[in-house]
Amino acid sequence: MGYSHAWARTADIPAAEFEAWLGDLRRIIATARPLLGLFGGIRVSGSAGFGAPVLGPTLVAFNGSALFSQAHESFIVHRSFRDYRADAKPDADGLFWDACKTAQKPYDTVVVAALLAFLERVASARLSSDGARDDWQAGAALFHRALRRDPSTTLARLFAGP
Repeated sequence: MGYSHAWARTADIPAAEFEAWLGDLRRIIATARPLLGLFGGIRVSGSAGFGAPVLGPTLVAFNGSALFSQAHESFIVHRSFRDYRADAKPDADGLFWDACKTAQKPYDTVVVAALLAFLERVASARLSSDGARDDWQAGAALFHRALRRDPSTTLARLFAGP
């Protein structure tokens, strides 16, 4: 199994919502990076754990750094779900689900902050996680530090009881 996060969305995320999320994600990753590229921070790499993250108008893809044994599964979101999973079927609410196992490696903090921003920016978004609210605190702190927005309402929405 492993520690993972899952998210759902409509087949096509509206371009304005995706672009707003991309802006947030750029700030989140910039805030997480090590000081001078060397000290502290979280090393975020391309989807294979090497190179730069992909933050484009139709695709987001990143991972932890394989050079520092911090990579696990890639966090990948396509603006159009069918671009890479043409055979996928929506759930009963018409949403398409995807997931990323982070094994709670350091880049999990960036994934959590990205998912909080995703939940805020993408109207159709839904989230699920193996983590409890406490497991999301570092990501929520990064979200707040990078975006200067309080994540408490979004966290409450995610971890609301039955």
